[in-house]
Amino acid sequence: MAESVRRLLARRVDGPLVLGDGLRAEMRSVTAEFSVPVAYAFGLTDREGDSCYVPDSRMAGRLAGEHLLSLGRRRIAHITGEAADSAATGREQGLLAALAEAGLPPATGTLRGDWSRAWGAAACRRLIGSGARFDAVSCGNDQIALGAESVLRESGRRVPDDVALVGVDNWEYVISGRSTRHLTTVDTGLAALGAAAAAQVADGRDAPGTHAHPVHTGGRRDDGRTWAGGLSRSARRPRAHSAAAIRGAGWTVTRAMPPQHTARSSSSAAEGADAVPSAQSPSRTVKGTASCTAAVKTGPRSRMSRCCTR
Repeated sequence: MAESVRRLLARRVDGPLVLGDGLRAEMRSVTAEFSVPVAYAFGLTDREGDSCYVPDSRMAGRLAGEHLLSLGRRRIAHITGEAADSAATGREQGLLAALAEAGLPPATGTLRGDWSRAWGAAACRRLIGSGARFDAVSCGNDQIALGAESVLRESGRRVPDDVALVGVDNWEYVISGRSTRHLTTVDTGLAALGAAAAAQVADGRDAPGTHAHPVHTGGRRDDGRTWAGGLSRSARRPRAHSAAAIRGAGWTVTRAMPPQHTARSSSSAAEGADAVPSAQSPSRTVKGTASCTAAVKTGPRSRMSRCCTR
């Protein structure tokens, strides 16, 4: 890590942007290593006061609950990730708050596991086997929702007629590989989140604290129609939108990844290719890794390498 920081400092870094992989574990803070503003997207750090941009998990849970209530559902179960993940706990809290305001308890205790489709299926089997009466399931993410849906259909229950489902993320087409989508889902707004974090870096601003970014009530229902605001424009992770925002600020995005630096997560690779800086703006590039992107100034031709921040 020290070598990575030295390399970035040698390249006259103007503003590192660190990309996380979710809220289950804290990222290592690199803020103290730089004299310029540092922003973190889609993750929290181990240092209080860092500028972290994350989806508003409580809002996501609340919107899911309010949608199901608007359909007339009154016995709503919840399947989600483990309690150690702040995204899971936030979404649960938001859902329970919406139910409490409607004067309703959850149909059963929260079923906690991981974020996988397999857990969604296993939890749904457990829910059915418990004998609890339920007419809706709020799922912590789309993977869980798709797993639950398969078990509901196998059991002869019609979705959404007998049991309504809602997920979170708006990643169904990424998960399934299909061009069509049918799952009702809350979009976590990663496009705007990544752009907001990148804008801070591009502007050179300090913005300490956790920024809970608004989520969107947009997705497809099982009947194919849109609800509460329609489809979101994109479900891609923040990296593409971070790069797009920096491009929009007149910076050139380039990439040159040395073979010895391997991306640790498919969700955090920076986009772009080698590029010659435009004549209208100073030479600037974006430095990316499996978890870190940095805006830097270089010589007459821009190039980017990768390193790991964890």
